[in-house]
Amino acid sequence: MPSIPTKTREYVFAARALAHDDGRSWPRHLVCLARTRLAHNIGPADYVACGMYALPTSAFGEFLKKKSLEALQAAVNLVEVRPFADDKLRFWRHCVDAGLPVPRLHAVVGAAEPGLVGEIPVLRDAAPLARILAALPPGTAFVIKPTDGDCGRGVLVLARADHGDGIVERGAPLSPADVAEQIIAVPDQVTWLVQKRITAHPDLRPIMAGDGVGTVRAVTLHDGAALSILHCSLRITAAGAVADNFNHGESSNLLGDIDLEHGTLVRAWWRDRRAHRFLVREQPTQLDTGASLAGVALPCWPETIAAILKAAEVMGDLPTLGFDVAITPRGPVFLEANWRWDPGLPQVARRQGPRPAMERFAAERWGLQATLQ
Repeated sequence: MPSIPTKTREYVFAARALAHDDGRSWPRHLVCLARTRLAHNIGPADYVACGMYALPTSAFGEFLKKKSLEALQAAVNLVEVRPFADDKLRFWRHCVDAGLPVPRLHAVVGAAEPGLVGEIPVLRDAAPLARILAALPPGTAFVIKPTDGDCGRGVLVLARADHGDGIVERGAPLSPADVAEQIIAVPDQVTWLVQKRITAHPDLRPIMAGDGVGTVRAVTLHDGAALSILHCSLRITAAGAVADNFNHGESSNLLGDIDLEHGTLVRAWWRDRRAHRFLVREQPTQLDTGASLAGVALPCWPETIAAILKAAEVMGDLPTLGFDVAITPRGPVFLEANWRWDPGLPQVARRQGPRPAMERFAAERWGLQATLQ
């Protein structure tokens, strides 16, 4: 846990960044930061990243800390069904059985229940994994990721070389045996998925740097009778990004707010880490491609919404989920679901907190009046 002086420095740093931005005195900002923490349990990172400094204080009560929301998420998403979201292999199987689109699975490395994989090879040793990788067609892009990973941790983005039997990782040549040994060397409790790497829909290429695949984060609510989508945002990849996670702007990726009805970007946000530690600013263009962001129409939007609602129905035993959905040349494709979805994405993207909607959801369906306190 950070020491008290470290926490104090974070408040001072945030106050000075805000003062530099708007010309007001930093002690005045420091007082606002302290009051917000005392009254609403919101720290400097969320206060600044979500733009609360530009909002009336009457709106502060709408914002949530992740830990505050987790109490509700844990209360309504029962322990016995959480593995359908926590475990990427179980999620993949659940989607396949329900007819929901997911990336092709080439192999599983590690432990896996036979009922989850069907005819998919389950490997324990480096040699058979190397043979499968070498047998992929030249130019095939694929990912290797842990079944319990999050925020892009542990993900390898690879491709078969166009010539020969080598593997390429971010331009560096490797052999199939090198990759296999690297995966097998990880402790036995880790299970890996070897999946085809999806590509972004051509209409999204101008706003995704390089060969990045930014996903839609869709937060759904299922109260037992009706389905609704609380919020959708688009994570927009920056040059060199392996994953599309936003993480309050730490990743250098951008975040776009989506108009649910029309499937267009309302506006996008980005943090210049060289200038500010916390400030997330509206960004009119994709910095790497120069493409305008506001007003961009997302392709296959009606199909994407329909797929998200179907997935929420299929996984109705988990009443609130954050789905990560890629829009590809063949339409929406599901990558994962999160029962502990982070309120940071909708709060940064919309400059609005989900507390009122989540409190209604908790009270009307579950009778949980005090869960978000």
